[in-house]
Amino acid sequence: MEKEPNPTLVILDGESFTVTKPKRLNFGMVLKSNDRPAYARLGEKQATLEEQLHTISLGMRGFPVARVLGSGEHGNEWYFIEEDLGSVSFHDAFANEYERTGMVSNETFSKFLTVLGRYLTAQYHPTNRTTISPRDFVDAAFPEHEVTGNYYRLGGDVDRYRVAIDQAVARLEGCPMGVLQFDLNPYNIVERGVIDFEMVGYGPLGYDAYFVSRWHRWFTNDKTSNYRMAYSLSDNQIAASDTIVDLLAREHNMPPPAKYHQEFALIKTAWGFSSHASIDDEPESKQAFYRYRFELLRQSVDAYLAGQPIDPLTFPDVHAA
Repeated sequence: MEKEPNPTLVILDGESFTVTKPKRLNFGMVLKSNDRPAYARLGEKQATLEEQLHTISLGMRGFPVARVLGSGEHGNEWYFIEEDLGSVSFHDAFANEYERTGMVSNETFSKFLTVLGRYLTAQYHPTNRTTISPRDFVDAAFPEHEVTGNYYRLGGDVDRYRVAIDQAVARLEGCPMGVLQFDLNPYNIVERGVIDFEMVGYGPLGYDAYFVSRWHRWFTNDKTSNYRMAYSLSDNQIAASDTIVDLLAREHNMPPPAKYHQEFALIKTAWGFSSHASIDDEPESKQAFYRYRFELLRQSVDAYLAGQPIDPLTFPDVHAA
């Protein structure tokens, strides 16, 4: 089957789907059924099948994920269909409210925290544990070459970066490990659960959930940027999220993720800067964003090595050199 380069409509086993996301972060596309409340993930066969199996496995362990309704081949690709957990992400809900009223309502944020609590309860369960090492986690999340090439091009001290990461990895020895979503954020959380597990992996439990209410602070306040912050959660809302993450960790006899705030902040910032591509090959708007993310990482490396706090709440005000 010859693949249409930019399809808007796809037929999967006789069912009509409209393309809602033609390019995902890592691979493939997202489609919405025109016949029933369902979505499909379509992409490279091995990667999409692995995501399907991960989604099924997560559901069996209690994670609030969509039920897989079917799957199969589509030409040289693979697809799987899953139930619709909600068409509006919390990112969009937050951004829409913030644009209208200048704030995110506590009612909407409370619904977000309910899903986060369900996610964490499953993540902290003993059946979700693994013996992966912190080094394996870092290498899987962002291979060194996906950071150091662009870091060097932008004037960063690669040796200092490596020292900081090595220290963070050493500090995480003994931290409970398990399944997590490297890119957990309000874009992939909807009212009935968590979606988009293209970046599922293994790492420190609570790492993804700890920063999910600060995720928007890795974006700039620069109003001219295509990658500017779309909303701002209040200090009280972020504190409420921290409280849930902390309480659920303690209920499961685990160290609170806040214990590893510095390490998690450094690693999250390195992950946010990492890229398969050279910055020189990106359009200017994205190059500007990478320069901003570079400055976040450079300052985080310096702060970590100096024993100074890394505060993502201040990130939007950072300006690239």
